[in-house]
Amino acid sequence: MIKIIHIISDSNIGGAGVHLLGMLKNIDRTSFDVAVLVPTGAALCPKLKEIGVRTLEVRHGLRRSTDFFGIGEICRILRREKPDIVHTHASVTGRVLAFACGVPIRIMTRHCPVTIPRKMNNSTIKKVSGWINERLTSFFIATAEIAKQDLTDIGIDPKNIAVVVNGCERVMKLDNKKRESIRQGLGFAESDFIVGIVARIEKCKNHVGIIEALSRIRQTENGGKIRLLVVGDGSMYQEVFDLASKKLPDTVFVGFSHDVAPYYNIMDLNLNFSVRAETSNLALSEGMSLGIPSVVSDSGGNRFMVKDRENGIVVRENDLKAFGEAIVEIKGSPSLYKKLSDGAFSRYGEFFTAEKMAEQTQKIYRDLYRKRLPH
Repeated sequence: MIKIIHIISDSNIGGAGVHLLGMLKNIDRTSFDVAVLVPTGAALCPKLKEIGVRTLEVRHGLRRSTDFFGIGEICRILRREKPDIVHTHASVTGRVLAFACGVPIRIMTRHCPVTIPRKMNNSTIKKVSGWINERLTSFFIATAEIAKQDLTDIGIDPKNIAVVVNGCERVMKLDNKKRESIRQGLGFAESDFIVGIVARIEKCKNHVGIIEALSRIRQTENGGKIRLLVVGDGSMYQEVFDLASKKLPDTVFVGFSHDVAPYYNIMDLNLNFSVRAETSNLALSEGMSLGIPSVVSDSGGNRFMVKDRENGIVVRENDLKAFGEAIVEIKGSPSLYKKLSDGAFSRYGEFFTAEKMAEQTQKIYRDLYRKRLPH
């Protein structure tokens, strides 16, 4: 049996945490002995225990990606556990300490695109960066081609990178009575066309652009009954809330939620208007699992997630006019809506299930482990 420890620095459950839960729920427990190293009291802990995954909680050293206050505690755990593989998620600390403790196979998943420093244009610096990263890490997983490009841009050899797009568990579909109860509870009328965004409220997610685009279409023939639902929290919450109060006063904000299924169940459209912030967006795949079409910017991995006019509509980043017009077009055409809805569910099943993600990741584990075996 191959022994694996995942290391994640998230105290709350973000995209990396949802990714990890979906993958571990579907991993082959007869072949892999898995545990997760997390900060004490992390929101992931009860979720991991629910699916029978052992947690290794540390008091110090995992509160952010680079945090070396818990060196001794983490190293003691790694030396005691003796894993064959350490797989890190947003934890530079985990990568460094796994290397220092002699863990034979060290994997890192790049979940988000990053801005590459201009100094990486210098060939010598890029070469040194690649050498250091490849010493610390045996293999890299990118959740989209754009994330792979980020890794090659800092000098990592493409042969040491595999793209495994985010997969998710299918969101539970609620019956009509429950959906209607949720709609009414949030103040939506039966005739409202609900467009929603499930995301951290940060600049890169461009909630401001969504509100501006929707405010422009309010006066059109098909724009009056379009209502916005915002699920999530973040550093720009108050700013976005205040803007919506002025331009779209009937916007519904529900804040952060551990259970987003009720909100997907009442959405007619799933929105993402990000600016270079996406790899394989889990909110889009979760929506697709219910057959919800999307309107998205062409930010990073969105171009793979949503095929234009197959399971949604793709517009250029920051093109407010095109974004609003796409929403109005879909709302005004039942035949187009049905086509995109069917396409969304089909594309989810083909590319974005948690089972497919786990299957691809397990193959990487097995291949790397076999290469380490003596011949």
